[in-house]
Amino acid sequence: MALELFSKLGQLDTSKVTEADVEAMTEAQRSAFFECIQDCQATENAEARERAAVILAREKMIAQASALEAHTKANPAQTRIEAMREVQAAQNGTPLNKAAPKSHPKIAHKSVRVAYEKSELELTEARAELYAAQADVRRLRPISADALSKFMATFRQKSTMEVHREVIAAQQAERIRRVKDGLPAEPVKPEPVHQWPISKALASNGGNKRPYSTPRR
Repeated sequence: MALELFSKLGQLDTSKVTEADVEAMTEAQRSAFFECIQDCQATENAEARERAAVILAREKMIAQASALEAHTKANPAQTRIEAMREVQAAQNGTPLNKAAPKSHPKIAHKSVRVAYEKSELELTEARAELYAAQADVRRLRPISADALSKFMATFRQKSTMEVHREVIAAQQAERIRRVKDGLPAEPVKPEPVHQWPISKALASNGGNKRPYSTPRR
């Protein structure tokens, strides 16, 4: 019995498995089949969660960078000169004249800072979700692979001799078909055409080289 459980893209697809296929299984095969389906589906759900978490984390990183740029422009960090002047003024006991703010801090300065802090928090949460999703994928992949191996092991495996006989039978059937079609039993290999000396040298694989011999004294 050959069951196709996965699509060409490697995703779980049981649409080709019929009820007759399930009924034809033994009790052990049926139990291993349902366990395999459950574990593979859990792995695919975890992988989908991981993909969504990657996209979300990237979006939050872009938003955080934009919010940081706005926060830096609205609330520039204190320069080294400003810090030195502030220290000197404190040491000398003289008041430090600061420039009047361009806008009210509660309106412009605080809003961008709050937006930046919010973007930082959202980015942290997105990264936590990404790490959790990646951990689930790493945990579930071996489980689904083991379940698939157990399900495949419930079926009789072909021996090396059986596989060898099938290959020989297929080759013999191909020869018979070619003879019936009026073709040679074995396909004729075309003569290689060497357009460049390097191609001829590569085709000969060093066969034209003279054997190595020690010079006579």
